[in-house]
Amino acid sequence: MEIAAVLVLAIAIVIVVVVVVVGVKAVKVIVVLVVVAVKVVVVVVVLLLLLVVVVVVVVVVVVVVVVVVEVVRSSSSSSSSSSSSSSKSISSTSSSSSSSSSSSS
Repeated sequence: MEIAAVLVLAIAIVIVVVVVVVGVKAVKVIVVLVVVAVKVVVVVVVLLLLLVVVVVVVVVVVVVVVVVVEVVRSSSSSSSSSSSSSSKSISSTSSSSSSSSSSSS
């Protein structure tokens, strides 16, 4: 009877030791998985920040290009309009000079 009790006690101790060892290993695995998950989250956050920076840079470049194109177009249009007006003024002066010379003759 005593031998059976000792055997049961020994088996119970072995089971407890195995459960504790397996539990410690499981905890170590869980800690490693948590560390890996945190690293993955950090990498994803960094990549998202880089994506935001790239989008902001692209938007700024597009806005600058549009503004430069509009300024050049406006300047070109203004220059063309000024040239046209100057040409009309010369033409008008020449026509008035010609009519004045014709009436004086």
